[in-house]
Order: sequence, then C-alpha cells, then structure tokens
Amino acid sequence: MLLAISCFAALVILIRGLFSTINQMGRQTSHGIRFAWIAMTTGAAGVLFGPLCGRLHSPSIWETALLVGIACHIAFERRRPVSIGEAS
Repeated sequence: MLLAISCFAALVILIRGLFSTINQMGRQTSHGIRFAWIAMTTGAAGVLFGPLCGRLHSPSIWETALLVGIACHIAFERRRPVSIGEAS
C-alpha cells in the first residue's frame, strides 16, 4: 500500500516538474531553483521507475510521508510566478 501511495506522489512530482515547471524556466531563473527542480524531478522518476526495473523496495512510512508532503505542496501551491520586469 505504501508503495502505491509513494508511486502516485512521485508521479505528481514528475508530471509537474516535466510538463509545467522546467518548461517555464527562463533566463532570470536562478541556478539553485533550476538544480532543485531537476533533482526533484529526477528523484521522482527514480522512485516511479524503480519497481518497473525490479527494485521492489517497500518504502517506510517516513519516506512516503515526505513524498506525499512534497507532492501536496507542489500540487496545491497558489503563488503565481512573477517575471522580473513586471510591476507589483
């Protein structure tokens, strides 16, 4: 059960990272933000494709809670990106 929840949370992170966030980065995006999103998306791909490659590691409750927390934060954040030249 924890493996299914963990894989679903990783799928949410992977979809958001690949199709939304990384594609919208521009020149003004800092390198730290770029690295964080690339690392998070790659880690989510590793969690998701691990069972498909024969690695049937059952995650602990704490690993699952961390993934679900990150996925919920990513899925439900309400801040809109502000470009550098836009007035507040």
